[in-house]
Amino acid sequence: MAGQFYGTHSLEVDSQGGNIYTTETYEGKRLQKFRYIGMGNLSGDVGVPRPQ
Repeated sequence: MAGQFYGTHSLEVDSQGGNIYTTETYEGKRLQKFRYIGMGNLSGDVGVPRPQ
């Protein structure tokens, strides 16, 4: 399934476009590309809470 990993083997970042490429060598045997489309506005309740 797109965006999910079984066993990531390699990760590369395109220095000009900011895209991320991953490869798998196990069951998936595929290459995935994640396009950089910029940063959007984040609300204050997004993310993981900090430990106390």
